[in-house]
Amino acid sequence: MGDRLDTSDTQVNRQRVNSPLVSSRVSLGETATHSTVPAISVLMPAYNGERFIRTSVESVLAQTETDFELLVVDDASTDRTPEILAAIPDRRLRVLTNRTNLGIVGSLNRAMAEARGGYIARIDADDLCLPTRFAAQKLYLDQHPETLVLGTGMSVFEQGEIRFSRQIADQDPKVLRWMLHVGNPVGHPSMMFRASVIDKLGDYLRETYKYAEDFDFSHRVLRLGDIAVLPEHLMIYRQHEQNLTRTRRTEMVNRTAAVLANVYTALLGQPSEAEAGLVARHMICGFPMLNPGAIERLGAFLNQLLPCFASAYDLTQMQFEAVVTHTSTIWWRALLATSRAGRVSDAFLKHQNFAWSEVSRPPDWRIARSCLAGLLPPRPWFARPDAAEQERSDPVLLNDVAFQPLPVANDDPPRLYVVVDTEAEFDWNKEFDRGQTKVSAMSEQQPAQAIFDGYGARPIYVVDYAVASQPDGYGPLREIFDR
Repeated sequence: MGDRLDTSDTQVNRQRVNSPLVSSRVSLGETATHSTVPAISVLMPAYNGERFIRTSVESVLAQTETDFELLVVDDASTDRTPEILAAIPDRRLRVLTNRTNLGIVGSLNRAMAEARGGYIARIDADDLCLPTRFAAQKLYLDQHPETLVLGTGMSVFEQGEIRFSRQIADQDPKVLRWMLHVGNPVGHPSMMFRASVIDKLGDYLRETYKYAEDFDFSHRVLRLGDIAVLPEHLMIYRQHEQNLTRTRRTEMVNRTAAVLANVYTALLGQPSEAEAGLVARHMICGFPMLNPGAIERLGAFLNQLLPCFASAYDLTQMQFEAVVTHTSTIWWRALLATSRAGRVSDAFLKHQNFAWSEVSRPPDWRIARSCLAGLLPPRPWFARPDAAEQERSDPVLLNDVAFQPLPVANDDPPRLYVVVDTEAEFDWNKEFDRGQTKVSAMSEQQPAQAIFDGYGARPIYVVDYAVASQPDGYGPLREIFDR
């Protein structure tokens, strides 16, 4: 059973726990002592997460890299979240319970204070890790000491569909730094970073920038060193109606703009609050440019910001071209959104307000489609079905017995079940012979299991009596199970 900690919710110690021995109160009132320091501490805040939290936790516990602790902060949940966590029998899970709700910033700072790993990984209570995520990130950080924070590509899961996210982070640190000036290509739930970063920053997340605390964290890290992103999509971001990006959108825009205003002022040497608001609202959060003069002002600001950044960071020609291409792409994304909102003429008569707009001009059919969408009335029947809707299948007959398949909710992730049938070695082409109970082939199961291990698959082994009753049969499976 996972360890459960109860501490005061009024004061959260921001000093990281560095002792290799940490005692905590487990659910049954026992005292558990951790004698080893994990390589990775995984931080997961949770508030009323009963709908998704078990699958999120399971995706962490199924990692091919097993040297980690998972710190779940139950932020005074009022649903079944505590019971679900208490029922997960894995010693790597430690549950910290807030007596009152601290919010995501307070909860994550509390988890950071308890973290013991040299690397810190993040995941939210509704997202999913692919099995090789931690192994890939740890290997990269081990091999690249100059990188302080490492994200991964993220797929989006919504309404039963998984799709790649639109924004892909560049592999060049300077280009990625620019991308963080006009967007947020580093998903916080995908991050793994060095614990020493927090020691240098003095604290982890800041309440002042709540709802954009991850964006603020990234820019504070950039003052110390590089951020990188693995191109592999090793995280699945679950999009639903309760995401903070939807429920707290206005606050997110304002706090994002506040972060950018500080960054722009430092780079340009002049106050840039209004311009930061334009970038946050239209280029990062995707709102159409409906206010008079917004397109002209945003284009003029980008024309000033981009060359200044190129000079400050001494970009090569190749880096400059990458920066221009990326900026032109998101400029057109903002224009297309404006066109779809009904401002067709504004969007395309003024697209050249950004000097490099033609670099990533979208194909004509895409422009035409956006224009048409802006000229026609909304089509409500295009709306997607509600995430909670379920489809019932017709009964299935097996040996004349009717089975009703369980309904699958649209917000349930797809699962692959691998079943390996292990049995005595006999000839299927001959008559059944009870004397054929040889199981020597079981010794060859290890190479196959190594393939499963590489993908993080946990097979279901089905055994017959011959395998279950002989050491040569169950021995190799016992080794796999113990591992």
